[in-house]
Amino acid sequence: MITHIRTKGFKGQNINEEISNKTLFIGPNGCGKSTRSHAIALVVLGYIPWAAKVKKKPVDILDTYGADNTLTAAVTINDTEFERHLSRSNKGSVSQRLRVDKQKYNATDFAVELDRAGAPKIFDVSAFMELSDQKKIELVFNLFPPKGDVKNLTSQIDKKTTELNKLNKQVQASNGVIQRLTTSKSNLELPTGSLAETQAEIVTLTAQVKKAQEGLKAAEIEAAEITTEEKTREKVQTEQEAGLIHMGGAGSSQSTQKAPSPEKPSAQVLPKKMEDQANSPGMNRIKDFISDGPSPFDGPDPIKSIQLIIDTLEAAGCAACAARLVAKSELMKFKRRAAA
Repeated sequence: MITHIRTKGFKGQNINEEISNKTLFIGPNGCGKSTRSHAIALVVLGYIPWAAKVKKKPVDILDTYGADNTLTAAVTINDTEFERHLSRSNKGSVSQRLRVDKQKYNATDFAVELDRAGAPKIFDVSAFMELSDQKKIELVFNLFPPKGDVKNLTSQIDKKTTELNKLNKQVQASNGVIQRLTTSKSNLELPTGSLAETQAEIVTLTAQVKKAQEGLKAAEIEAAEITTEEKTREKVQTEQEAGLIHMGGAGSSQSTQKAPSPEKPSAQVLPKKMEDQANSPGMNRIKDFISDGPSPFDGPDPIKSIQLIIDTLEAAGCAACAARLVAKSELMKFKRRAAA
């Protein structure tokens, strides 16, 4: 707290008075109201910030505010007096003398002692506006120091700044995704019609696909049957060409080919049964057709003719022989053609 002001030759006035922590200066112009505040600013800052033209060089301050060739301003702060004295030499040069309790100090130590004594904080708006943002922050903290741990507060500020930068990057990335989705949406070609119409079309197409799948399955089964019949026919023809099946006159005989019948006769019984089949009434009937008259195979209906052959073979006991299989295969072909 400032308790005393003393000036000599400062703005033409010599002041030496005590002040309290709540002092109000009143009076007409020229009585020294601003002189006292200027004297305090000169001692604390080294210049007067509120002057019409701020001058910081000692020679300019002496020329503007001094009387003759000397100027003295001093204030007492908490029982410690701080003094600035400007003087001009015979050669015209101006020097500044700094004293703390009548002892000389350099500028650096003088500022340290001012701070240690609790000198008042004087705010220079013009100088503040010329500072960088960081310097402005430092000056505000210096004028109004926060309570608590300032270093911890600075650390928290840095941490929050890092988090803010991270969030800004996430926002930018999200904006990019939104822009891409918006572009994709604008380029998306939606089907015409309402939702109900689209759903009805889906049901129709599903039914068509199902029907096509069923038709394909039936065609595959039919193709498999035809393939099986063709393979059976080719096998029979191959066996006939290789001499595995022999047909002849009254002494018709059959090779030892394995029949698909579950009751397969042994090798010793097979010749006797084939001989009995050759002399059976059915085989005798075939012989009569071949030798005595026109063949029933020459009839106008091939299906009936082939069916007659099959019935004859079954009557002769050839239910599982190769000739019957060939006849049934041919019969199926004729029936398909007739159905088509």
